[in-house]
Amino acid sequence: MLSASRNTPWGIFTSIFVHSGVAHFGGNMVVLLAFLFLFVKLEETLPQEHQYKDSRFLGPSMFLRGMIANSLFLVVSIGSSAGASGVVYACEGVITGFAFLIALSGRLSFAHLKRRQLDTQERQTIRGIVVFIGLFGFFLLFRGAFLSSGQGVNTFVHLLGYILGFASVGVTELYHIFRRTQSSNTGK
Repeated sequence: MLSASRNTPWGIFTSIFVHSGVAHFGGNMVVLLAFLFLFVKLEETLPQEHQYKDSRFLGPSMFLRGMIANSLFLVVSIGSSAGASGVVYACEGVITGFAFLIALSGRLSFAHLKRRQLDTQERQTIRGIVVFIGLFGFFLLFRGAFLSSGQGVNTFVHLLGYILGFASVGVTELYHIFRRTQSSNTGK
């Protein structure tokens, strides 16, 4: 009754809180906590206002992307879906997106790297590279394991949650770039 199906459209929201058992619930919560810990470690050396902005984006984004993934599942399937894994995968996608932006926006001196004398920004860049390669590499190399493929597992919602989470970071960043460009052009 609370799972997502065509007969229970409210399930796109309520299915996040419904699980097939204690192991399903526990697994989702452990993985979600692990990703949230990774998020904190990824962001710990960023300026506080940047951390605040990213954390305010992460929470609503992962829930919204999880619900969108559930909604699209109902469009393409006559099945039902339960669990928070769409939210968990959206969280992972958002963190992958943040790691990608950190890796792209940072600077790295190979001379400092060779001497192991990295400043805070260079360490942050390396952290972004490592997290991005780890998460995205796992997705590319081990899709079945990444999506937790198996009987009764909604890999569609998993994949879509991840892609929507990752894409939401990129779209938001492009929007901010556009806004900065517009405001600098109007200021001239």
